[in-house]
Amino acid sequence: MLLLLLASAEAQAPTPQWQWSETPVRYVSEMTMVAGFPLWFLARENNEARGGEFDMKLAFSCVGQGKKLIEVTCEIDHAKLSGVAVDSKKQEMLNAVFAEYEETYESSSLVMEIDTSGRIKRVDLEGPERTTSREASVIERQRQLATRLLAPLDIQFPKDGDTSEAWKQKGSPIAMQLLSTSGTAGGVRLMHEVASTEGSLMTFMSAGEAVTIAGADVENGADNTVSLMLSGQGVFDTATGQMVRNEQVLTGVPTAQNLTKVFNSDYLNQRVVLQRVETFDAYDWAK
Repeated sequence: MLLLLLASAEAQAPTPQWQWSETPVRYVSEMTMVAGFPLWFLARENNEARGGEFDMKLAFSCVGQGKKLIEVTCEIDHAKLSGVAVDSKKQEMLNAVFAEYEETYESSSLVMEIDTSGRIKRVDLEGPERTTSREASVIERQRQLATRLLAPLDIQFPKDGDTSEAWKQKGSPIAMQLLSTSGTAGGVRLMHEVASTEGSLMTFMSAGEAVTIAGADVENGADNTVSLMLSGQGVFDTATGQMVRNEQVLTGVPTAQNLTKVFNSDYLNQRVVLQRVETFDAYDWAK
């Protein structure tokens, strides 16, 4: 009897597989970030300001094509950024920088390369021109920010489709990367597990931990390591091969040797929520 029950449970385990096509899939993704260190936001000209906390929302429509490596292009329909300047006298300048970012995003697209298991291998921001080194730096920061809003889509499923047990995501998941122009180094472990199913909707839980360091710190010999913890809950539609909703919460604290040397006690608190929608018309972009 026990063997029959086990066999029945395995037979009922969902077999998720990503599906991208020329039919657009619409998503709204929102991020709230509070950092224990100042983030520089540069404009194309001379404006620049530091922010310690900010909110960002993107609405985008995605289509994809390819077999072994799928190219997914997401046209950005709406963008909204707001935040608090470290220096209150720079608040208007920070608002102006964010207004410029919104304009850039809404005339650009995000292009992802995704393998068949669901791992996002590359993200580009296409549209804005890079005629100077400053413009290149600005666009790179815009790309990094937008990439973090795509993290809930960076979910890898087992190649054999077997989700009867928890599985590990390979590589360096976007959700566990630092906001750094020099990349992220360190050990990362991200696990996913099915929590429940209802029809074609599969609810899964994510849990990750990492000890990471920015690539530039590795090159400079610094030891500014950060301990990251991630928790998440998502809903995937196995019938359409699309993410319905995914929420990820990332917290980061400096390791003991960096607590007073480099960072505040709270290094990072970040929440990203991605939701599939039928239309953007009902979304309140004023809030």
